[in-house]
Amino acid sequence: MSSRWTTLVPRELTHGPHSFGGLRERLPRISAKVLTERLRVLEQPGLVAHDRLNGFPAHSRYRLTAAAERPCAPCSSSPAGRVRLRAPRKAKPAPPTRST
Repeated sequence: MSSRWTTLVPRELTHGPHSFGGLRERLPRISAKVLTERLRVLEQPGLVAHDRLNGFPAHSRYRLTAAAERPCAPCSSSPAGRVRLRAPRKAKPAPPTRST
């Protein structure tokens, strides 16, 4: 997981589903914009589900999916197998070597 907030959001969802406002209360130092971005990043690989509930006004809640609740074998056994939520950084080219 790539950022501080990306790891804290799932931690809060381990206690059960929460609305956006509920997550803002549990994470008061995160801005609404950053929370929205982090939730979207977590939705893309299927770690967090966004449920839209019927009623007026419209309500929704976020919850961890089954994929996020159970560790997968590659994730738990090797750091190389962990899920990447950001594109890997490009490696810097090696400096030229001197020949003598």
